[in-house]
Amino acid sequence: MGVFTESNAYDDELFPVTSKRKRYFKEDEKGVTEMCAIMDEIREEGRLEGILEIAENLLKMGISIKKVVQATKLPTETVQAMADEAAICK
Repeated sequence: MGVFTESNAYDDELFPVTSKRKRYFKEDEKGVTEMCAIMDEIREEGRLEGILEIAENLLKMGISIKKVVQATKLPTETVQAMADEAAICK
């Protein structure tokens, strides 16, 4: 990971492709925009995973599907499917 975080990690002779990509993502406006979009997507995936885990835990605690939907803002169908899959219907 150091190749992306250390400022002196550019080595055009040893790693020409990596150095070129690093410059693109850190210095080119399009590259910065692309990297920001990738990071936003990763953040959103992590956020959704967390919400799904919370929903599963709430269902296991016996919280109703309706309340889990209200708490998590997940679609009713998603929470219902989770409850059905885990046989935790309430």
